[in-house]
Amino acid sequence: LRAAWHMKIAYAFSLCVMAMVGLAMLTFSMNVYLNVGLSVGLAFAYYGLLILGVSAGQKGLAPPAAGAWAGNFLFGLLALVRLLWYSRSRA
Repeated sequence: LRAAWHMKIAYAFSLCVMAMVGLAMLTFSMNVYLNVGLSVGLAFAYYGLLILGVSAGQKGLAPPAAGAWAGNFLFGLLALVRLLWYSRSRA
């Protein structure tokens, strides 16, 4: 039950993470169609990673909190690194 509880909170927090991912994607290309296509692919990848982590937490292969928050951590970290790298190169 801990994995399901953490998944509910992590999935709600994913809105903030996906907003950061969206901002990071704007630094790659100004082409709207490319960004929409990449966004759909990243959303599916995020959801797959979330389900994989929660399943691992429920089966005992990973701690429930770590499994549920792995997708947010990975995507948030990648988006943050991209945003920081982009802001440093523009300064």
